[in-house]
Amino acid sequence: MTFAEPVSPEATAERHQTSVNRYFTSESQAWKEIYEKQTAYSVIHQERRVWALDRIDGLDLPSGTRVLEVGCGAGLTSVALAQRRLSVSAIDSVAEMVRLTGDLARERAVDDRIDVAVADAQELPFEDETFTVVVALGVLAWIHEPDRALAEMTRLVRPGGSLVTNVDNILRSHFLLDPRLNPAARPLKRALREGLQRLHVVRTPAAPSWHLRSNRSFDASLTRLGLQKVVGVNHGFGPFTFMGRPVFSDADGVRLHHLLQAAADDRFPLLERFGAQYFVHARKPNGAEPGLLPETPVE
Repeated sequence: MTFAEPVSPEATAERHQTSVNRYFTSESQAWKEIYEKQTAYSVIHQERRVWALDRIDGLDLPSGTRVLEVGCGAGLTSVALAQRRLSVSAIDSVAEMVRLTGDLARERAVDDRIDVAVADAQELPFEDETFTVVVALGVLAWIHEPDRALAEMTRLVRPGGSLVTNVDNILRSHFLLDPRLNPAARPLKRALREGLQRLHVVRTPAAPSWHLRSNRSFDASLTRLGLQKVVGVNHGFGPFTFMGRPVFSDADGVRLHHLLQAAADDRFPLLERFGAQYFVHARKPNGAEPGLLPETPVE
């Protein structure tokens, strides 16, 4: 029996990014449609986008303010920002997503206020302190070195500017209640999968892995980069499954999400800790130095 040679960190990172790009290329249309469907998963993503836009609206930015969206996807957020007469740079690592953003910008007649490009979130092609706001929704969970990307985003924020982003909560309720998804089993499943891959018993799965974070871990990363958290909230309950199978219909899943979210917001604040995603608006203080890559463990 022969064993595979050890894989270098660089090769691992490249393999991960290739897997992510392949996945989002194949699922580009589905990620566009997620903002139209009425499932718990889709509604949570729709509400994430509304929350981010509300935070940016609250900054009362003047026309022409420079904003960067990292991981623009199908372009709905970038286009919405351009419709607010902001000057938007939209980047994504997936060429098909960049094409969709450009198409939507032209369709909505805001292409004169959006620049689109393919770029790596871990090596952003802009000068320091270029943007008043950097937005990154649904990005950090998919990056091989999320804190490296977070440092890059921080580098680009002007003093007094904002970062609006999110991570996937390691305490998300629907993972805790499904034995197949429970984070406690992730290290064992990962070790088993990697061992079988090295023996060529199974191939690398098509869907890439992603990171789950605790609020505390992510807050520590923000602090080490010199950012001040303005607000951080957990949001989203569901879609609930058992052994990977849906427990509720789409309509019931949406109703349950809204019921639990309302309870978390109004009467049971401890319930909020188990929301699916951690939304954060952070600010770079005036006079802050660009952040360096911190040594913060990622769950």
